[in-house]
Amino acid sequence: MALLIFEADALLKHIPVIGPSKMGAQLEGSKEFSKNFMKRHGVPTAAYASLRLRS
Repeated sequence: MALLIFEADALLKHIPVIGPSKMGAQLEGSKEFSKNFMKRHGVPTAAYASLRLRS
C-alpha cells in the first residue's frame, strides 16, 4: 500500500488516501499482467489466453 498526497489540488492535499503501489495497481488493472506474474511465480490460476486480432 502507498500513501498518496494530492499536493497539486488545494482541496485534496489534506486528505490522506491509501491505495496500491505501482505493482499492485498493475496486478489489479491488467488480467494479462496478473496471469503472467502468477505463472512466473508458480501461483495456481485458471487457464487464460490473450488474443490479438491482426488488422
